[in-house]
Amino acid sequence: MKPLLNPEISQAEVTKLADLCCSSVAMQWIALVPATFPQNKTLNEFISGCFFDYHTLPLDMPRLQITLGHALGMAKLACLAEKPPMVEPFLDHLLVGKNPQMCKLNHDIQKIAAVNAPVLIRGESGTGKELVARAIHHYSQRQGPFEAVNCAALPPSLIQSELFGHEKGAFTGAARRKIGRIEAASGGTIFLLVLFLPYL
Repeated sequence: MKPLLNPEISQAEVTKLADLCCSSVAMQWIALVPATFPQNKTLNEFISGCFFDYHTLPLDMPRLQITLGHALGMAKLACLAEKPPMVEPFLDHLLVGKNPQMCKLNHDIQKIAAVNAPVLIRGESGTGKELVARAIHHYSQRQGPFEAVNCAALPPSLIQSELFGHEKGAFTGAARRKIGRIEAASGGTIFLLVLFLPYL
C-alpha cells in the first residue's frame, strides 16, 4: 500500500494513519512524499516507525518496483508466521496506544520475537518493560514458560540460589532440592528486572 503523505498533515491525521498501519502486520506500507519534504519530527517518526520504505516524487519506477517486490516478500513471510498478528487482544489490552512510537514498538516486538537471542529492554520504572518482555515471549516460538524475576527485591545472599537453584543440604535450611528460576524457564523466557545486582 502506498499512501501519499501531505507535509502539512495534522497530528490527528497521523494518529489515524498510525492506527491503520498497526491494524495488520502483514501489510507493508510505502509512503510517497514530495521532493521538497520539510523537516517534520512527528511525520519523520511516523514514517520510520510504521513504513517499510518511502519514495519521493516524481517516482523512480524501477526503484519502486524493486521496493514493492521486497515488501511483497516480507508480507508473505508475515502471513506464513505461525503466531497471530499484533492486533490480538494480548497487546490491545496491555500495550495501549496507536501513535507512531507505539506503532514502531509493536513492529519491533514482532521482529525481535522471531530471533532466539538475549534482549535488553531499557526504560524508567513503570514504563512497561515487563509487558514488552511478555509480548516478545508471547509472539515468539518458545514453548516454555515466562519467568519474571525482580532481582532488586532479592537479598544478596539468596540471588544465586533463586536463579540457579540448590541441592538438598547445600546450606542450613536447604531441606530439599530446588531448581532455579533459570532452569524453570527452560525452553521459554526469563525476564530479569535488574536495578542493582550485587556480585554473585
